[in-house]
Amino acid sequence: MARPPVTGSETFNRVLSAWQKNIRTATPGRIQSYERDTHSADVEPVVHHDGEAPPVLPDRTVFVMGGGASYLAFPHDIGDTGLLIVCDSDIGNWLRGGDAVNPADQARHELAGSVFLPGLRTSEDCPDAPAGATVLAGDDLRLGDSCATKAVVHENLLNDFSSMLSDLATWVSAIDMAIFGVPSPEGIALAASIGAMTVGIGAGSYVSPSVKVED
Repeated sequence: MARPPVTGSETFNRVLSAWQKNIRTATPGRIQSYERDTHSADVEPVVHHDGEAPPVLPDRTVFVMGGGASYLAFPHDIGDTGLLIVCDSDIGNWLRGGDAVNPADQARHELAGSVFLPGLRTSEDCPDAPAGATVLAGDDLRLGDSCATKAVVHENLLNDFSSMLSDLATWVSAIDMAIFGVPSPEGIALAASIGAMTVGIGAGSYVSPSVKVED
């Protein structure tokens, strides 16, 4: 039995469907390696297209959130996930110069022209914050500059604490003299401990170990 002829509408829909399959917009990806100096990463697309695993995309520019002179930068690691955003045209020339340019490659909507936006996570790996709270977490947080080294500390509180310790040392010494007429071993030990804490405050020992600010 002969097949019915293919109509013009069916042909158009087939062509349109095949064309749409080749248009890439965005897809989840995972960092395979990261180059800090160039702020680029080799990224593996993790959602297969037409049942085939896409190749790892080398040297993808990693998106930096910011505005004006302000920005947020993160220490990207292998395995970090995010979203590969496909540009409609090649942006390589613009990335190198920052001016209005013509694309070097005329290809459009291809994964090879993507940038990597970090932070997209699965529902099982997505951190949360208490209601009304803003959480900035990390083992090494730097405010103002990537080279910030001055540790965050509540200076007024530490000054008051240091004064209190000094008064306590004076009080211990006075009690010893009033009771024993001479400093007791216990009083000497306590005064030494108080002195060590006071010196530690002056040296900056009682500070947040993970948050640094710009001098």
